[in-house]
Amino acid sequence: MSNDDRFADAPISRRRFFQLSGATGAALALPGNATATTTSGKFTEEYEYVLNHTPADHAVPTLVQFDDADGPAAMEAAVGTEVITTTEPEPAAYGTLTSPQSRSVADLPEASTFQFAPGSNPFWRIGYYPLGVFPEPRRSVDYIGFEQLKDGLAELEDRYPDRIRVKNVGKSPGHENNVTDRPDPKGMYVVELTNFDSETDFEDKEKVFFSCSLHGLEMASRET
Repeated sequence: MSNDDRFADAPISRRRFFQLSGATGAALALPGNATATTTSGKFTEEYEYVLNHTPADHAVPTLVQFDDADGPAAMEAAVGTEVITTTEPEPAAYGTLTSPQSRSVADLPEASTFQFAPGSNPFWRIGYYPLGVFPEPRRSVDYIGFEQLKDGLAELEDRYPDRIRVKNVGKSPGHENNVTDRPDPKGMYVVELTNFDSETDFEDKEKVFFSCSLHGLEMASRET
């Protein structure tokens, strides 16, 4: 590995960087090109990286968990903009925050943890789905993200085991990086969906198969 590898000491892997780039609309800068230095022991490493490596006016999808039920209201007052709040299953709030806003919320004694929360459901990170696992578009806060997709499909499989099965069928292309212990290949998922109005075993029912988030029908050679 090159001595000037930007990711050698970065808190995220090269693969994760490209995943986060997609989730931030390609606004994410490479390691070494931070636009801010906002830090807090309440930030996850991933959240802190995104916060400090996007343009100063970029608002980051943020889920904040609190130790006190008054925390969500305190966050709304601190940022001066509307946020989505809940007290179930725990006090939490979702908002799109700039670096200064995140710093203000982190200073609240009630705030405990900040997570990067891209996706259509504001509270999927804490397993809470008040508007449905995948909310309808008019109630969504953003597009469905891949990490949220995996979480949501697992939740649906758990709720409806007689109708849906989610399978990891292999790994995507990539290198097994033994130097950094950050392997590139990730799971590839297929969903089986079938009816539930008969007593036939799931394995014997007719099914519809679809792959998750396949980006077009690329050729399996030079384009992969």
